[in-house]
Amino acid sequence: MKRREFISLLGGAAAVMVTAPPVAAGQDYPNRSVTLIVNFPPGGSTDAMARIIREPLSQAKELSV
Repeated sequence: MKRREFISLLGGAAAVMVTAPPVAAGQDYPNRSVTLIVNFPPGGSTDAMARIIREPLSQAKELSV
């Protein structure tokens, strides 16, 4: 891809993003529970950190509603 083509595609993408209507502005997200997936075995530092932040995240969801 040439530089000129890239710049024109980038400009087109920016124009679409600016002119697109804000569709999801009035929707509540998330509207159902969110599952926190930790892709590491239990007992590791990543698992421990996920368990630590799980409770504050669930409380933040309850407060924002």
